[in-house]
Amino acid sequence: MNRFLTALGLMILGCLFQPGGPGWSATEKSHELAIVTKISGVAYYSNPAEGVNLAPLKPGTKIWSGDVLTLNQGTKLKLHYLDTKGRCETWWGAVSFNVLDNGGVAIGQSRDAIKPQVTYAPIQTGPVIRHSLLPFFRSRPGKSELRTAPPQGIHPSALLSPLTEQDEHDIAQAEEFYRQEKITADPDDIIPEVYLLSVYAGHHQYTRMENLILGLLAAPKPAGAILQYWHTWVLEQAKTFSVPPRK
Repeated sequence: MNRFLTALGLMILGCLFQPGGPGWSATEKSHELAIVTKISGVAYYSNPAEGVNLAPLKPGTKIWSGDVLTLNQGTKLKLHYLDTKGRCETWWGAVSFNVLDNGGVAIGQSRDAIKPQVTYAPIQTGPVIRHSLLPFFRSRPGKSELRTAPPQGIHPSALLSPLTEQDEHDIAQAEEFYRQEKITADPDDIIPEVYLLSVYAGHHQYTRMENLILGLLAAPKPAGAILQYWHTWVLEQAKTFSVPPRK
């Protein structure tokens, strides 16, 4: 949540909107359903309404209603649904399946024979990730925080209040949750990272975000592309908006 200091006479000069992430083309009527958090192998997404056919799929990609996912033989893919139930699905190829509101459904003769493994992430992950300020591949254009431009000569960070005691408590809880989740999570599953980075982003903690991302990039990972994308975004955000530490 933004913590802008109110000031009488502050003029709104404009609003900055983050453009859609790479690969965006979802139609206005479609809605986001899930995020790809792990891929081992080769996978694609198609969306007939968008005219997209077998586009390469990467971790950190948002999945929208109307998407069809195709996995090559031996490929393993995990989806984290953005509802309040924390539903996760793990699929193995070769298979093609529709992504629906109530879960994925295999296509063709494999419809009844192939089912995903369904697990449930901690319930708090879904809403936090759904409302995350992080950009994802195929994010909706314009989904960004509203920012009030400061008067001339005032740096934007000056309009952000320092972290409160409650803010620090919330961040500490998220960090502990992350540590506990990493104990049991698949090493290549980015759900714990997405959760913690989303909490950091909500509090404009870009130094903490950069430190976490750089640590993850130190070793090659299947999710390297989205981590690099987030790193670039964090550096840009830090130039303009960064919340000072609590004194």
